[in-house]
Amino acid sequence: HKTWEFNITAPLRSPSIPYTLYGLPLNALKYVNEYIHHLQGWNIIGPFLLQLIPRLVMLLLSLSVDFSVYQVCKLYRHSYNQCLTTLASSWVMLIYSTRTFSNSVELALTSLLLYLVAHTMKRTDETVYLQHLVQSSYKEAKTIKEKVEIQKKRKLIPPHDFKYIVPIAAICTLGFFNRPTFILFGFPPLFFWFQRGVSNKSVFTPFQIFNFRIGLMVPLLLVFSCLLILTDSLYYGQLTPGKLWNLTMDWKDWKVAPFNFVMYNLVPGNVASHGEHPWYTHILVNLPLLLGPLAPIWVITVLNWVSETVTNEWRRKPDVRNVFSLTLISSALPVIGLSIVKHQEPRFLIPILPCVILMCSHKLRWTLK
Repeated sequence: HKTWEFNITAPLRSPSIPYTLYGLPLNALKYVNEYIHHLQGWNIIGPFLLQLIPRLVMLLLSLSVDFSVYQVCKLYRHSYNQCLTTLASSWVMLIYSTRTFSNSVELALTSLLLYLVAHTMKRTDETVYLQHLVQSSYKEAKTIKEKVEIQKKRKLIPPHDFKYIVPIAAICTLGFFNRPTFILFGFPPLFFWFQRGVSNKSVFTPFQIFNFRIGLMVPLLLVFSCLLILTDSLYYGQLTPGKLWNLTMDWKDWKVAPFNFVMYNLVPGNVASHGEHPWYTHILVNLPLLLGPLAPIWVITVLNWVSETVTNEWRRKPDVRNVFSLTLISSALPVIGLSIVKHQEPRFLIPILPCVILMCSHKLRWTLK
C-alpha cells in the first residue's frame, strides 16, 4: 500500500532514497529469514522487527549530524563538548531524527553538506595563505637556486578549487530529490563553496574562478539527477529495461518527482487543503517548539548580525566569508523562505538544527547550586 504521493501517474516523491535506506535492509532481512526458516523452521519476521529495522537505519543516519557538528568544531577550535551536549539534549534528535521522516533525511544531508563546505573553506584559507606566502618569497628571492627551491615548495601545496565537488554534488542532488525544499537549505552552503578563496591576487579573476566551479558542478548535478530519474522511473514501472534497450520509451514513462512536487504546490488550493498558517508561525511557534531556549538566542543573534551589517562602517562590518556567516545564513534563509509558504509545520525546520547548535550553544549558561 502506497500513499497518494507515490501515485504512478504524477508521483511527488522519489522512491530511490527510501528504498535504499529501508528497502534494502528489509530485503536483506527477508533473505536471512528464508535461510533461517530453511535451516531451523523459524520465522523471525514480525511487526516489531519490521518497525525496528527502519528505526535503526535512521538512528545510524542521525549519527552523521553528531559527526558533522563534531568535525566543524574541531576544524574551527570550537567547544565540541558544549555543542554535542546541547545537540544530545535536543528532543528533535531523540524523536524526529530516529523516525523515517523525509525531513530527518534532509537533516542528515544538510549536516554533511555543512561539514564538507566548512572543511573546504578552512582548507582553502590555509592554501591561499600558503600560496601568497610562497609568492612573496619568490619575489624576494635573489638567486636562481632560491627560486627553484621555492618553486618546489609551491608544487607541494595541495589543490583546493574543486575539493569535495563530487560528494557535494551527490548530497545536493539527493537532498533535492528527497525534498525539493532542500534548495533552501543547500543553496547557502553551495554558494559559500563557490565563492571561497576568490582573490584578486590569483591568476584568474574572482568572477572566472566562481564560474569555473559552477561550470564543473552543474554537469555533476545533471548526471546524478539523471540517475535518480532513471531509478525512479524504473520503480514506478512504466519505464522498463526492454523499452530502454529498444529505445521505445515515451516521455510519459519518465517520472521527475521534484518537478511534480513543485507543480502540485503551485496549484491554488492544494497547499490550503493541508492547512494554512500565518506567515509568523515558524518564528513565533515552531522555532520555540523545536529549539526551546535556543530560539530567542538565535533570533537575537541573527538580528544583531543584520544590524551590524547594515549600520556599521565598512571596515567594522561582520565578515561574510567565515563559518559563522555560513551557519547564520544557512539557518536564516530557510526560515525566511519557508515562512512565505502558507503551510508551516515544525518538522520543516528540522535541518537548521546543526547550524543553530554551532551558532548559539556556547551562549547557554547554567550553574549548579
